[in-house]
Amino acid sequence: MKKTILKLLLLLIVGSLMMGCGARGYRMETDVFTPHRFAADQYLKKVDNFLVILDVSSSMLETYNNSSKFYLAKNTIYKMNLTIPDLDLTSGLRKFSRVPILGRKPTELVYGMTKYTKEGLNGGLEAAKWASGTTPMAVAIDAANNDLKSVPGYTAVIIVGDGLENNGSALIAAKTLKDKYLNRICIYTIHVGDNPKGKSLMEELARIGGCGFSVNADDLASSKGMADFVEKVFLVKVEKAKKAETVKTIEKVKPVAAVVRLDSDGDGVYDDLDKCPGTPKGAKVDERGCWTLGNVLFDFDKWNIKQKFTHLLDHVVDVLKKNPYLKLKLEGHTCSIGPEAYNQGLSARRAGSVEKYIEGKGIEASRVESVGHGETRPAYSNATQEGRANNRRVELTPGD
Repeated sequence: MKKTILKLLLLLIVGSLMMGCGARGYRMETDVFTPHRFAADQYLKKVDNFLVILDVSSSMLETYNNSSKFYLAKNTIYKMNLTIPDLDLTSGLRKFSRVPILGRKPTELVYGMTKYTKEGLNGGLEAAKWASGTTPMAVAIDAANNDLKSVPGYTAVIIVGDGLENNGSALIAAKTLKDKYLNRICIYTIHVGDNPKGKSLMEELARIGGCGFSVNADDLASSKGMADFVEKVFLVKVEKAKKAETVKTIEKVKPVAAVVRLDSDGDGVYDDLDKCPGTPKGAKVDERGCWTLGNVLFDFDKWNIKQKFTHLLDHVVDVLKKNPYLKLKLEGHTCSIGPEAYNQGLSARRAGSVEKYIEGKGIEASRVESVGHGETRPAYSNATQEGRANNRRVELTPGD
């Protein structure tokens, strides 16, 4: 326990030093960044509010393009702030990371929701002084529900980070947010780094939003790149706005025949948009109509199921009971610490624990297959504590 505390304190000290340099660095870069100026008479605002959600977890301390990802993330937001024209907007900045021994909240609204000013957003950015801890992205997205409940109109939710979330529940949180606010929100993601898993998660989050998109921070480094992003997120050209208003007027005058859209599998996603038809009864799907089961994570050298994952497993059991034909495959994994032979057995024990739990809920053993892969199939880098934590997992997928 003492060693763990010392390691976390050391990480915080190193992070503070690096971020101290980073805070000075991102200001200096404005000497070579000249923000694009939008002509006030050519644009109207597209949104009424925006909320930036910033990853300040320890994985953001990793080096990328000769800098820390945390520095690059803050610098990207800073450039965006310089580029946004003076509009009547409500804005906020929420950060997230979890460091249990310090008693710090896993997510905090460091600015807003309030009337947008460049000084205010920059002050919130300054309040995100260091990166440390794990990545409770889902907690931050859940908290956004409360941030947005008092602001009327349309909102852009902008998530900035490397996408290396701990437990895979960010997609569920994003769908909950979208279901609550429907077409009133769009989700945009700025991926920092080049991790394929992180890129995939950030793209999925944007897809759930339905009207946003995902972009890499590298593409926003130039004045032109950032201007393109700001225009797409915040603005609409006056000509387009007038045409849209004309279309609305025509639609009011001319009746339009109703179009019947089918949802054959009853998963809430229309057939013409459903990428995974034939969803099992009772399964919760993403915006593509696909059942996303998620992973069960384990502590180091442990194979007991933690309480926070029983809800996920109970949902899977419920779906299996409603669909007697459905089978389930469980694949156990470990991080790279320890002998390879030992990890092979540990991964099998983890898969076996999940299998035992599911069968204990009344599911026949013939419908559940479990296998261990040891340390041979990492989903994240084993070079970081967070990556190793995510690799200690059991993946659940519908079986054949």
